[in-house]
Amino acid sequence: MLNAPQGQGIAMDHLSDEEKRRIIEHMNDDHADACLLYVQHFGQLPHAIGAQMRTITSDAMTLAVRLEDSQSPSLDIDIPFDESLLDIQHATRVLVQMVTQAREKLA
Repeated sequence: MLNAPQGQGIAMDHLSDEEKRRIIEHMNDDHADACLLYVQHFGQLPHAIGAQMRTITSDAMTLAVRLEDSQSPSLDIDIPFDESLLDIQHATRVLVQMVTQAREKLA
C-alpha cells in the first residue's frame, strides 16, 4: 500500500491512455507551431527551433525540444499545467489558453 504524507493526496491522472494518445497525435500532426510556442514561452527556451509532444498527464506535458545551437537531436522539457486537466475537453481549453498566452507574450 502506498501512503501519502498527511494532508497530501496522490496525484490522479484523469486522462485515459486513449485520450492521451489522441491529444499527442493531434498536437504533433496539426499543431507543431503550438508545441514550439509552449517551449519558447513556458519552457523559457526562446531559441528552440522545434518541439514535439511526447507525453501528457493531468498535471504536465513533456515536449522534445530541438535547439538551434545543440549538437544533440533533442532534449525533453516538462511544462506543468496551472490546474489539473479533468478530461479531454478541459485539456483542449487549457492548451488553447496556453498557446494564446504564449503568442501574446512572444509577439
